[in-house]
Amino acid sequence: MRRRPKKSGRGGIRKVTIPNLSGLTRTQAQSLLSSLGLTYSESTTNTSDSGLTNYIQSQAVSSGSTVLIGSSLPFIYYNYVPAVVTTYGPCEAYGSGTQIGSGTQCSGDYYQTWIDYSYSSRKKIYLDGVWDGSSYSTDGCSSITSRTITSSAQVDGQCGHTTPINYTYGPCEAYGSPIQTVSTSSGCGTGAYTTYHEERATYRYNTRKKIYANGVWDGSSYSTSGCGTVDELVVTSRNQIDGLCGYTAPCTPSSYSEWTYSNITWSGNCVSSSESGTASSRSRTDNCNNTYNESGSYAVTRPCTPPTTITYGTCQAYGEAISGPVSSRTACDGTYTVGYQTWTYAARRTILENGSWNGYSYDYNCGNINQEIQVSYQQLSGSCGCCAPVNEWHCTESYPGGGVGNCSYTKPGYNNSGSGTGYSRSCVFGTSYPACGSTDPAPPPCSSYKYNCKSYDVTNPASNNYFQCYYVGQCAANNNSDGSRTTCCAD
Repeated sequence: MRRRPKKSGRGGIRKVTIPNLSGLTRTQAQSLLSSLGLTYSESTTNTSDSGLTNYIQSQAVSSGSTVLIGSSLPFIYYNYVPAVVTTYGPCEAYGSGTQIGSGTQCSGDYYQTWIDYSYSSRKKIYLDGVWDGSSYSTDGCSSITSRTITSSAQVDGQCGHTTPINYTYGPCEAYGSPIQTVSTSSGCGTGAYTTYHEERATYRYNTRKKIYANGVWDGSSYSTSGCGTVDELVVTSRNQIDGLCGYTAPCTPSSYSEWTYSNITWSGNCVSSSESGTASSRSRTDNCNNTYNESGSYAVTRPCTPPTTITYGTCQAYGEAISGPVSSRTACDGTYTVGYQTWTYAARRTILENGSWNGYSYDYNCGNINQEIQVSYQQLSGSCGCCAPVNEWHCTESYPGGGVGNCSYTKPGYNNSGSGTGYSRSCVFGTSYPACGSTDPAPPPCSSYKYNCKSYDVTNPASNNYFQCYYVGQCAANNNSDGSRTTCCAD
C-alpha cells in the first residue's frame, strides 16, 4: 500500500499564534516556543556588542501569525565576536623600481657605475598580531630609494689606478673580403651532414693579428707584422635534396583512414535496432601508406531488426470500487488513530512490447483484486495513548468580521489575556479553552470550491486528483471529468 503523508481530519487541526521573540534571549525563546507546541531552527549573526550576545535578532514568521501546532519557527540570535586589533609592520620596498638617476663613483681605486631606483613601499597588516601572508597597507608609506652597483673594476687612469702596459698578440686570422677564388667544388657532406648536398669554394684571404694591452683587446687594434695569406674552404650552400646523397624526403603522417575491425563475435541479441559484438583486431592506414594493426578487445555494433516480445506489467486496480468495503480496521500511528477499509476493484495490467509501454494498451485478464485504503487519520482521546487531559493555560482570541466562532486558540504557558484593535483574548487554567466571544455577522459565502475525493482518486495514480486526495470524502479534488461529483467548499 502507498505510504501517505500524515494529514489529520478537519476536527484534529490545532493552531497557535506566533509570539514576539524580540527582547528574549535564545534560551527564553527556545522555552517559549516549546511551551507553545512549536519547533524551531536557529542561526547566528555576529556582533561586536557584548551586551547583545544570545539575544534574538529576528524571526522568520511575524508575531501574531497563526500556524499549526508542531510548525517550525526559524530565528536568528546574536553571537558576540570581539573586535580585531589591527597593527602594522614597517614600510618596505616592493614591486619593480623606477630608475631616477645613474652615474659613476670611486670606491678606493675601483671605478664603479651605478643606477638609483625609486620603489613604492607598503607595510604588512597584522590582525591580533598575525599576518595572513597577503594583506598590506600603503597608508603613511612613501617611496624608498636604492642604489645598485652595475660594474666595479680597476680602470687605468680612473680613481688613481695606473696599469702597466704589456703588449701581446693573437694568432694570425683571415680578414676582409677574399683576395682570390682558388677553386670551387660540390658534393655530399660529411659527419652530421652526410645526407646534405653542398656547394663549396676555396678563398684566399690576407691575415692580421689582434694587439692586446695587458691582456685586453680594445676592439680595434691589429698588426699584420709576420702575417701573410691563408686559404679557407667555405660551404656556400647546403641542402637536403630528394634523391641526392642518399636522402629521401620523409612523408609526415597527417591523416588516417577509419578503423577496419575483424575477427568479430556477435552477441546474437538485437536490442533497440542494434546488435553488439566484440572484435579482436583492427587496422587502418595513414596518408603515407603506413598500415597500423592492433590486437585487443573492441566493442562494435551493427544495425538489426529486433523481434517483438510481448510481456505484461503487474495487475493493478483501476476505476471505482465495484463492491465493499469487504473489511475494515484501525491502527495506531504514534498518537494518531488511522482508519482503513478494504474495497474490491476491477484490475488490469499494461501490455509491454520489447519492454516498453505505449501509454494506453492494457490486458484485462486479471479478474478482481482487493485493495486497502486509508479513510481517516485523527487523534482520538483515549485511543493510541492520545490526549490525556492536562491542566494548563488555554487562551481564546476572538476577532470581529467573521461571524460567530471566528476565533483562534493558543496555549502560551502563562496568562496573556488582553485586548486590542480587532481582537479580545481571554485565558483560563484548566483542560479546555474559554468560549469564543465573536458575535459578528456570518462570514461571506464560500469563495473556493472543489469536489469530494473518491476511492479511485486516493488509490490510483492514473487519477487526475491523485496528488490532491488523501482520504475518501476529502474536499480536495480539482477535476470532475465524469460529471458525477457535487461541489464542496474548499475554504
